[in-house]
Amino acid sequence: MGCKIGSGNCQEFVESILNILGIKMDFKDPLNTFLRNMKLKGESHLIFKMKPEFMEYFSLKFDEIEFKTHSEIDEFVTYLLIVDESSEEKFKDEFMLLKGFDRAFWLKNNKLIGNISQLDSKIEKCQILISLSDGEERDHLRNLLDELIEERTHTKDDFINVKPNHSNSNIEICPFGNPSNTGSFCYLE
Repeated sequence: MGCKIGSGNCQEFVESILNILGIKMDFKDPLNTFLRNMKLKGESHLIFKMKPEFMEYFSLKFDEIEFKTHSEIDEFVTYLLIVDESSEEKFKDEFMLLKGFDRAFWLKNNKLIGNISQLDSKIEKCQILISLSDGEERDHLRNLLDELIEERTHTKDDFINVKPNHSNSNIEICPFGNPSNTGSFCYLE
């Protein structure tokens, strides 16, 4: 299969399964470059490298962009669609990678929502236990509460980067749509 036992990664696993099934993966750039870098270098930054014809078509002065927030990718894709609303059809490979990046942000968004909810529940239970305890036990629980609140604060800070772009009216502005509504992937809430 090409992998030593105890080594490899998820991409190599999927490639091995596809090889067994006789399915050849043949991605074009920029997706091919991204997957190759992820496999060979362990690089997983959401960097979108553009071909000259893509840059020229959209009058872009840079040849790559790294997306650090969900809003950044939403704004970039919205710009592309404003320039040409049929650009997704003209640049299928590029949009496939951009949609993959978008879905990565959605997955993290949904995970963090779940984490925040769990932390809220733990904080509430800890507060109840503090009110019912005394002495060293109460001090220990207060320290635990402080840790939970700090963890929730950091989780909430991370959430700001992965949530989709919203307008002032709280209407979602994600060019690829919410994956739970579009059926790109399903999850239990």
